[in-house]
Amino acid sequence: MGRLPRTVDRAVLVDTSTSDDAGVYLWREDLALVQTVDFFPPMVDDPRAFGRIAATNALSDVWAMGGVPRTALNLFGFPFDDLPLDVAAAILEGGSEVCREHGVVILGGHTTDEEVPRYGLAVTGEVPRGRIHRNVGARAGDWLVLTKPLGSGLLTGACMKDLLEEQDLEEALRWMTTPNRWAAEALAGLDVHALTDVTGYGLLGHLREMLQPGDLEAHLWWEEIPVMTLVPAVLERWTGTGGGLRNLELLGEKLQVEVGVPSWASALLADPQTSGGLLAALPPEDAEAWLEALARRGAFGWVVGRLEPGAGRILVEAGQRPHLPSL
Repeated sequence: MGRLPRTVDRAVLVDTSTSDDAGVYLWREDLALVQTVDFFPPMVDDPRAFGRIAATNALSDVWAMGGVPRTALNLFGFPFDDLPLDVAAAILEGGSEVCREHGVVILGGHTTDEEVPRYGLAVTGEVPRGRIHRNVGARAGDWLVLTKPLGSGLLTGACMKDLLEEQDLEEALRWMTTPNRWAAEALAGLDVHALTDVTGYGLLGHLREMLQPGDLEAHLWWEEIPVMTLVPAVLERWTGTGGGLRNLELLGEKLQVEVGVPSWASALLADPQTSGGLLAALPPEDAEAWLEALARRGAFGWVVGRLEPGAGRILVEAGQRPHLPSL
């Protein structure tokens, strides 16, 4: 990717330079377009559920930028000679349901003949110029708040390896189809320094991006991090996903884990999430206000760490959140 020429255009407000969730293009003086795309093969057997997960995941990138998704295009690969068309219809219907629920219009799309199904969306949204959330800009003293528990990648991967049954994925399915819309909307009026959604790079990888340009370090409090119920039992029998291991390799010595943190914690924290939660860096008083707003909406949030001056390290500390004064 580094060999590709960088786009030079004053209307481009967010490009690929910080690996943000979506691109942002200034459409008029006060309004910008948010554009993103995401698609992948099934992680569950139920085709309608797969369609719902994929659509929820794709729309999330727009919400993570502070935007509102407006239109989408289906991206659909399917083995038409090997699977019934009813399966294809169910996948597309699942994605369409999610888009209708959030006022997103599907304008069409593109279909290819593939060996395995792949589905997702190219999404266009809008965001006021003054409300764009980036994955960079965090400050020392910020609290880190996460809005979904970790484990979707591990649990669906374990199911594919026959370590779990499909019925064991009920919790993961519920979270993967929970939209980040409500959590993003609850940030209105708060001083959000950095925001992203936790997906393919896992919590650690997306947190590493949040520490750019490298003058901060993150302290994560292990006992505050929400974990899906079956994850510990799975990681007693399995080392984790290949994607998670690659994410750990990218972190290298930047990751430090205290004695007292479970040996499997790194595998979970680096695990690629499907349709994961939002991760926000914001001052303590705004973090508390966000948690209250989430609770009023029946949503969830956990303060999982704090940012300090440093050199890009991520420290996973045993124990709970310390009692810290607001800055």
